[in-house]
Amino acid sequence: MMLPSSKKINFFEGQPEKEVIIKVAPSKNERFIEPKVYGKVRMPLADSAYPVEIIYPEKRVELFANQIIYPNHVVLNEQMNIMPSTFMRNRKHHHGGVKYQNDGTYIITKKYEETHEAKLIESPVYHADTDHPDVYGHVLLEVIPSLWAKDLLSEKDLKIATSIKMNKSYAAIFNALNIKLNKVITLSEPCKVKQLLFPTKIVQRRKFIDPITFNIYERLKNQLSCMTDLTCPERIYISRSKVPGRELLNELELEDIFKQKGFTIIHPQELSIYEQVKIFSNAKLIAGVGGSAMHNTVYSAPDAKVLIICSTGWLVVADSLICQQKDQLGYIFGEPTQFPQGGHRTQSTWKVDLDEVKSAISQHFSI
Repeated sequence: MMLPSSKKINFFEGQPEKEVIIKVAPSKNERFIEPKVYGKVRMPLADSAYPVEIIYPEKRVELFANQIIYPNHVVLNEQMNIMPSTFMRNRKHHHGGVKYQNDGTYIITKKYEETHEAKLIESPVYHADTDHPDVYGHVLLEVIPSLWAKDLLSEKDLKIATSIKMNKSYAAIFNALNIKLNKVITLSEPCKVKQLLFPTKIVQRRKFIDPITFNIYERLKNQLSCMTDLTCPERIYISRSKVPGRELLNELELEDIFKQKGFTIIHPQELSIYEQVKIFSNAKLIAGVGGSAMHNTVYSAPDAKVLIICSTGWLVVADSLICQQKDQLGYIFGEPTQFPQGGHRTQSTWKVDLDEVKSAISQHFSI
């Protein structure tokens, strides 16, 4: 089967044929708990509107026949139409694997030769992917939760398809979830799958994190944190000062403030996944600059207090969905040095008022 390269592809408008293999009732809807905001800069626009009520869907695993799966969470049918399952959000929103065109068609982002043929996979394949496999936060909140139904299936020769590159951290996570690496198909090219098992997304980063998601993180916490004898502080500050992009210009001064308050400065990228999970699961007071590393609060205790220092140009709803205990999450905002022309999101450098941070620490942590 020849594959499209830079050609436009139509969206499948019909009702795809599928078989429901597993069905689980939806979790009870909940009222969204808003985070606290400190300082003179109030809650800015985020990557989406905050929900008023968190509405959870019914959870299913659906079986599709003869699908073509591409890297970065792209699914086509045999007629080479883009399937609805490609999209975790509105199909016109930004997607890491396909690009929406003004005429309603799509172009696959990664280029393939016109003569490229899809690799055929005969055995059943379970889809656990994201459209941004190179970003830790997307793996943590999209790929890992997608594995919620794997152990409910009776298929013994089940393969797991994902676009993430299997480094030491991800290998440890998959191993902790009892997934053998020889069962993982790392998508680097299109594959035609005779039987594709597609689980409901139990995390929508801008809408909800289903309560059953935390069963997976609890399982990981129990399996991974015991693999290190690291002594963990109760007060931690998660730093981005050694991470490129979205630089907080006065972060070193900010770190000094937290040191004076008894916080240990943590650079997660320098730690093993075992140490990261253990540190977050043991901390009582957690502060840090907004980013993927702060999503690790999924491993934290429900009574842990969290303070995020964030640019008004890069606020995401996901952190608030993780921290849904009353008074658990607080924000203090800084301003970008360059504001975007049109829109409100920017990865520009930014600064935060240090006196406001001191006040926020005192108020939120009661110290």
